[in-house]
Amino acid sequence: MAQDTIRLARIACNHYLYERHRDLVPEVGKVIAQMQASGELASLREALVKQVLSGQ
Repeated sequence: MAQDTIRLARIACNHYLYERHRDLVPEVGKVIAQMQASGELASLREALVKQVLSGQ
């Protein structure tokens, strides 16, 4: 019996701030790095994939 396969597209996600908020760039970078180190970013990505696959 052939298994069904699901192919997911990889989509680059970039974060943008308006020029007037350029002073926030270092802080936003720190928060993103902390989220990556703690595994929170991976958890959010996994939750998003589950949501997309469930059709919600």
